Amino acid sequence: MEAIKYLIGLLVMLALLSTPILGNLRLRRSQISTSKNGYINVLIAIGRDVKEMENPNLIDNIKEIFTRASQQMLESTYQRLYFKEISILIPCTWNHTSSYQTPTDESFNTANIIVDKANPIFGDNPYVKQPGGCAQPGEYMHLTPGLINDLELSSLLWGDLGKMIVHEWGHLRWGLFDEYPLNDGEHFYRDSNGEVQATRCGLKVAGESRHSETYDQCELDPTTSLPEKDCRFFPSMDEDENTAIGSMMFMQFIPGIYHFCHSDPDFADDFHNNEAPNKHNIQCKGAAAWDIMDFHKDFLGGVNPPISDLDDISITPTFTLLQPYSRRVVLILDVSTSMDKENRMARMRHAAGRFIFSFIETGSYLGIVGFAKRGSTLHNIVAVNSDRIREDLANSLPTKTGSYTSIGAGVNEAIRILGSTTKGTQFIILSDGEENTKPNVHTLQSQLERKGISLNAILLGNKASRKLVDMVEDMGGMIYYAQDGSDSSGLDDAFSSLITNNPSCDGSPVVHVTSNQYLPSSSSRSKRNIRNVFHVDKSSAKAGLQLSFYWSEGSVSVSVTVYRPSGVAISDTGSQYVYKNGNFKYLRFSIPDAEEGKWSYDLSNPTGKNQQVKITILTESDKGKGNEPITLTGRTNRATITYNENGIGGSKIIPTVYADLSQGETPVLKANVMANIEGAGEIKLIDNGAGADITVNDGIYSAYITGIRKNGLYTIQIYADNLNNTASIPQDTVNRHRGKRSGSLPIPTNHDGTDEFALESLGGFSRESNIEAFEITGIPGGTNDLYPPSRVTDLKVTGVYPNNKTFEITWTAPGDDMDFGRANHYVIRYSQNVTAMYTDFDKQSIIKEENVFIGNLSSPSKSGNLENFMIEIPDGLPGNQVYALSLVAVDNAKRVGEVSNVVSVPLVTVATGANIGLIVGLIVMCAVIACAVGIGAWFILRRRIGQ
Repeated sequence: MEAIKYLIGLLVMLALLSTPILGNLRLRRSQISTSKNGYINVLIAIGRDVKEMENPNLIDNIKEIFTRASQQMLESTYQRLYFKEISILIPCTWNHTSSYQTPTDESFNTANIIVDKANPIFGDNPYVKQPGGCAQPGEYMHLTPGLINDLELSSLLWGDLGKMIVHEWGHLRWGLFDEYPLNDGEHFYRDSNGEVQATRCGLKVAGESRHSETYDQCELDPTTSLPEKDCRFFPSMDEDENTAIGSMMFMQFIPGIYHFCHSDPDFADDFHNNEAPNKHNIQCKGAAAWDIMDFHKDFLGGVNPPISDLDDISITPTFTLLQPYSRRVVLILDVSTSMDKENRMARMRHAAGRFIFSFIETGSYLGIVGFAKRGSTLHNIVAVNSDRIREDLANSLPTKTGSYTSIGAGVNEAIRILGSTTKGTQFIILSDGEENTKPNVHTLQSQLERKGISLNAILLGNKASRKLVDMVEDMGGMIYYAQDGSDSSGLDDAFSSLITNNPSCDGSPVVHVTSNQYLPSSSSRSKRNIRNVFHVDKSSAKAGLQLSFYWSEGSVSVSVTVYRPSGVAISDTGSQYVYKNGNFKYLRFSIPDAEEGKWSYDLSNPTGKNQQVKITILTESDKGKGNEPITLTGRTNRATITYNENGIGGSKIIPTVYADLSQGETPVLKANVMANIEGAGEIKLIDNGAGADITVNDGIYSAYITGIRKNGLYTIQIYADNLNNTASIPQDTVNRHRGKRSGSLPIPTNHDGTDEFALESLGGFSRESNIEAFEITGIPGGTNDLYPPSRVTDLKVTGVYPNNKTFEITWTAPGDDMDFGRANHYVIRYSQNVTAMYTDFDKQSIIKEENVFIGNLSSPSKSGNLENFMIEIPDGLPGNQVYALSLVAVDNAKRVGEVSNVVSVPLVTVATGANIGLIVGLIVMCAVIACAVGIGAWFILRRRIGQ
């Protein structure tokens, strides 16, 4: 049986390995691992806006929930895994106790699980943010205080809370997706035998289908041959009647459900249903949950075998409580002779000066070390609490170079100046080359880890140390890259991003606008003046606004006047808001009471020299009103991607960029988001649930990167704005305790998956962020067409007409190169075997152009547009049948995209007003049971919240 199971899983995973988005995302989250069957390095972080006085039982309840989850994890994985060691990060605003330890590099932004205010789309429903596709880990799990504080109520709403966590772990750790329907039209389908089935995994889950409002028997809709729109499947809540034990990714609250689905027929009670039109089948090409899990490092090769004697271990997790303090940073700067090239030393001083004056937060601690052959202290670590301290730090930046390069010598010196207080310190190394003398930096990794020091790097030029890169990656640090050249802003952006992308425990400014203006000298003053406009949005109104200006030549300042929305001018002379430093060519406006609206500034060059001026605009949120700032963060899917003709890295990993635009945990929808790849151009990112984007309207904007034609390191800047006045955020107006998009379903199961929330329009805003460096290798010369069209994942049947054997389908058009351009043609095939469509597509029957009434197989639309086709099943084929259908797109170079999701085309004649009857099992009382449980929970909810 084990051999059969492995072969089935292997065949499915071989199909998945051809999918362009398979693999682990590049996530800067705590590196979960396993030790003797137990998960360790699991980090839970409580948000800074969760108040201690309002949540006195929060920590104890977190421990209780994850203790239950540990027990359930052991059962769901057949005694192979449980939670062993969990850290809980306490906000620095909470009262400190002696039981709280100092974290190393743990932060809210690196947590695997966050406990924070509710996302309006999900309410108190738990969910995992999943930017990547099948088998890719999620970014984080989101739980709310509302869910955790009242365990009795939450158990009534979501069932066993241990099972709820295990369901979410399937998303977070193994890259599984939900097996229940998410959208209208997905609740039912016709299987290969023509039978109406509820969307579920597996088919052993018993229940009946009823109208979600009246609980009457459902009628069949003759236009779809499926149950009417408001029909829902209600599972039996009686363990004696519902014998199914899977799947945890379906309705985990069903009492008998304890396991994930298998593709091995020997597992009859949790056998996977690959025909159901759920998100898991769409993203994972019909693979069962265990097909994915078996190839994860938690299980692959037989690691973590079943525990033979449970009496020998404790499956109750060990909890460690952590509380951060002020940020501690040491800059470790390369002063070797190679820094004399390409004006690197001056650029480093300029960028580090901006970091000191503009980005390192007041109250943080900062020290500076230089290295060549030896390390030297340029400034001891000191509290940054005044402009005078910032000036002292900036004045200590290096001006001279020395021979040889030993990054390790610089690291040793940085360790020395820390003294005994090392844990939680952040080292930032800037280097432009390989080491050529000892000590080598990679020999110090274990010492840094032992002392609790985190490591980040800024790489300057094209000869950076490979051992440094590998070491930083291995330690989970961040890496940024800056090209040579005075017009490159990468060095400035790298320094700023290490702060803005890693906020301190009590929050940090948000990068609002960063621009690079070049002001030439001119005899005509009008040609030396520039006016720019920017917005202070509602989330930042009446809070801190900072505008910083750096100029490139001379001690004479550029001239700047800032204008409020009311038109009131703030001059750069004689104003309480202004700080100037001619030595560092720096001018700063700090405006504490910035109002919402359109601001502007006039910038002029009074000198006779060309000036390059860098402008940085930062805002803070109005914490007094509880406003969360709009933030923009990003990542690529890999640190290093190697191209080959048969796919990237052997498994077709296509370079992908993700941008997360949100206000707190609330996604910002329909904004304009762009990414600029330095040296490779600009691309538009989308949030439409097609191509590189996994989920529509989740605030994660995505795109494949297909324009790079040279091997090397690349940096990316991402931008977001609302110049088109289309952006909005959802406002929760419905039940905060029901399933909506994904995550563990609550027990009242009339879930319709629709977006039941109002949208609040946003005013003008703009955001900018910088993404860590990534490297591409193996790109061949002599060809411009490297990539096929992207896989279609939103193929849908929108109408069926059995009498003339026609049907309508829609999908989002892919491009010539993944998401970009226009494909050459489509190939659409059909079969009566769903599995064959995934595993043997090329041998299935083909739809010819003569069978297409609306649409054109040979003329695809531009990528991102909606395709609408009406198709007739070819003559000679029997009617009153159900056909499985999918498609691929082909480009001009005959590169073929991946097989789309498979849809069921039910060309079945249905009489008007026909009843569906019972779908599976003759369980008359299940709707009553489910309704009673839901009503009971609702009355308790009403009583608890006083509505």
